[in-house]
Amino acid sequence: MATYNAIKYNVDYAGKAGSLVPISDTTISSGDSNVILSIDGTFDEHFIIFNAVHPDEANRDFGANFRSTGSSGNFNVGKQTGFYRCTQEENGSGETFAYQSGKDVAGNSGSDFEIGSSLGNANHDSISGYMSIFNAGSTTFQKSFFIVADETHGGNIQIMSFVSGYVRTTDALTGIRFRMSSGNLDSGSFQLFGVHR
Repeated sequence: MATYNAIKYNVDYAGKAGSLVPISDTTISSGDSNVILSIDGTFDEHFIIFNAVHPDEANRDFGANFRSTGSSGNFNVGKQTGFYRCTQEENGSGETFAYQSGKDVAGNSGSDFEIGSSLGNANHDSISGYMSIFNAGSTTFQKSFFIVADETHGGNIQIMSFVSGYVRTTDALTGIRFRMSSGNLDSGSFQLFGVHR
């Protein structure tokens, strides 16, 4: 009889073991109003890492929006989101974990959805995280996504945000745009990967 140790790596995934395929790598050096990443139906999942994204001015919200084949090139596709976050102030007080109803995008809103709020622009302030978008190329089903992000809030508060939702269209998605609520992105990087299943 075979033992676990003898067979644990003996699995044929037919070349679809969930490997990451690099698609693009964007670095912001200063003054970009947004970052646009192109996505398509080539992959079952798109995985995005955003790292040390920093606003040019304090108290800016960081968000995103989608473009689809039916949105005429505009980033205004309807979506539904849920937003949770946990916080910890630098002085050790203010611990919370709560649903943030005021940060949701409900119904068929074409507005940007929030990932981080009131970001500071001091040297230690930024937001980093990752996002997964599933079945972006489907023309049958709506598309699910989730985000996990860690930010330093302008009020010296460390925040971990959890955003999930779905894009309310059966059109194929063609892109995602990241930007601040106003002003520019001052620095940071965005890596886009395709994931084969």
